[in-house]
This record gives sequence, C-alpha cells and structure tokens, in this order.
Amino acid sequence: MLSPKLLLLFSIIATSSALAQTPAPKPTTANDYVAQLVAKLTPTRKIVYKKVADRELSLHVFQPDGWQASDKRVCYITIHGGGWTGMGPERMYAFADHYAELGLVSVSVQYRLASTKTNTTVFDCVKDVRSAVRYVRAHADELGIDPGKIIASGGSAGGHLAASTAMFDVNEDGDDLNISPLPSALVLLFPVIDTSAEGYGNARIHRFDGHGRYIQSWGQPGTEPGEFNVVHNVTCDDLGRVYVADRENHRVQIFDGEGRFLAQWNNLYRPAGLFTSRGPNPITVIGEGGPQTPIEKAVPNLGARVTVLDASGRRLARIGGWRPGTGPCEFIAPHCVVIDKEGALYVGEVSYSNWPKKFPDRPRPAGLRSLRKFRRISVAADSARVR
Repeated sequence: MLSPKLLLLFSIIATSSALAQTPAPKPTTANDYVAQLVAKLTPTRKIVYKKVADRELSLHVFQPDGWQASDKRVCYITIHGGGWTGMGPERMYAFADHYAELGLVSVSVQYRLASTKTNTTVFDCVKDVRSAVRYVRAHADELGIDPGKIIASGGSAGGHLAASTAMFDVNEDGDDLNISPLPSALVLLFPVIDTSAEGYGNARIHRFDGHGRYIQSWGQPGTEPGEFNVVHNVTCDDLGRVYVADRENHRVQIFDGEGRFLAQWNNLYRPAGLFTSRGPNPITVIGEGGPQTPIEKAVPNLGARVTVLDASGRRLARIGGWRPGTGPCEFIAPHCVVIDKEGALYVGEVSYSNWPKKFPDRPRPAGLRSLRKFRRISVAADSARVR
C-alpha cells in the first residue's frame, strides 16, 4: 500500500465555526447549471455500504469503460457539500463521471445530513464518510480498485468531510478499526477545515504535515502584517513561502514556512482565488472578486479581474478590470484560478450567486458561465486569448 500523502490540497481555508450559523442551502432550481448537468448522468450501480437504524446509505459508483472486477484501478471518492445539512450524492456526479472517463473507479458518497430534528450531527457525517472509505478499501477486489490508491475529494462541507478521513479519529460503533479510512491523497475544493470557535472568525492559518498532524497556527483579526480579514485562499511555492489571500483587506500576504511575515502585495480588490506555480521563479495568479456592495458597483476599474504577478510582486498581466461583465475578457466574480502544465489558465467564478449582487436590475441569464479556459499565446505572458 502506498504511504498516505496529501498530494493535492487546492485550498485550505479556516472557515466558519458553528453549524447553527450555517444557513440551509437554497433549493435547487432549473437555472442551476450543476443540477442541469448532473440530471443527465447515471451511476453504473449503487451499493449499500452502511445501515443506521432503519436507513441505508449508498455509494453511487461510476465504472470506466472496460472495467473488470480483476482490475487494480485508482479510486476517486467524491463528497458533496451543502453545509452538512443539504444536497446529496447526485451533486457530485459530474466529478465522478469525469474521472470515470479518465479510467478511475469513481464513487459519490451518500451520508446522513445534520439535522436537529433527527439529532444528527456533523460527527455523524464524519463517521459516515470514514465508514465509506473503509468499505471501499475492504471491498477493493469487488470494486476493481487498488486499496492503496484511494483519493478522497469534496467541496466546501464535503471538503471538510474528505479531510476528516485523514485528520480526525471519529468512528462509527461497529466499524472495523483494523481497516484504515486514510486515503492516499486528498483533493479539497474550498474546504471547511476548522469548525470551532477558533476557526474562521479568529482569522488564522493552520499548518499540518503530510499525514494531517497539526504543527502550528498564526494570525488574528486585523489589518496589520500577519493579521487577516477573511482568509480566502492559501498557496505555497517550492521555496517554502506561503501566500495568503487576505480578501477583505484587499491584499495578498507572504510568509515563510514558519509563519514569519515577509511581504504583502497591494493594489488588489477582494483577492479570492490564488494559484502559485512550481519552480525557482514562481508566478502567482490572483482572482479578484470585484465590487460587492451597492456603493461600489458604480465605481470603475475595481474588477472583477484576474492578475498575474511575478515572485517580486511585479504585475505581468491583467485580464478584465473595468467593471464586472459577461464579455470575452470580463468576469463576474472570479473565485478560483489554476494553470495547467501547458500554461492554460482556468478561471472558476461564482457567477450564479453573485449575479443579483452585481446586476440587481437585470434577470439572471440562462446558462450563465462559471468556468473558462484562457490559452497562453506569448512567452511574456502579457496577454491571453479566451478559448
């Protein structure tokens, strides 16, 4: 079995503290692009992995073409968000289907939803996903997977639950504790990590080792160096520096690996998404959310936009920026950014939820885009073409 490593950690965000403070998710509507997308997808089969009282919980399995039980494929487990209180495994079908097309066995997990009416807590959600990973590992021969190559992934509250498979020791009575729930890799999408009173409201960065063991924390609310007002994204470079999107302070702060302040980048507006490249001369791509309040919306040149900086903070490129919009090089609300090995830039936006804030007098258009790819067309990286 491979030694467990947290290979992919897209964004660790210290996030809100109490379940009672988490609003219930809004009902899915016909204009929800994800709902429209997953409605066309069907899992290969559903497997009951656990029974709690009179309720059965299922794994929604997507098998790749050519699958055989004798295979030893990588397994991709995906866990839905929804504030621990809403949505379901169908929400992550698009991820499961995508990785099945790439040859992995993909599993979308059903878990109990937290509710005061049923006395179900977030601890029960954690127990369920840990049970799910144990089931997958124990039934690797039936699923056609390698038990040493299990990836756990999730978004928002689902990211928290995916992380719980590696970081927490909360187990269901009756689980076989000799079977490890620890995945070989984590892929965490805007995850909730700290749900305590010391989390989001306390504006801190938490450092863990590759096995999920806590090392240190730093930061507090404020505007001075080393203080934060909404930690929205964190990246690292190969030199050990830590980059923090300090969103409501309109800056990116840079620290060494021990949390010592090194520098900060200003002239940004609500930086939300971060990506830092590999190598001795990294570049950092910053997705800036742009105006949010009514008084800001009439002010030009605040974004939404994407900015590219070199390691010294010198601006190399900027896309968008005059005002939010739907044009080829305009954005509504960049939220996450990443560059692939070929230099293409991907920008994910929270367009659907931000439309009423940015354009309150205009109806939300159908099929509102939320993900775009920009192709790099020059070595200088001073321009990009939408594709």
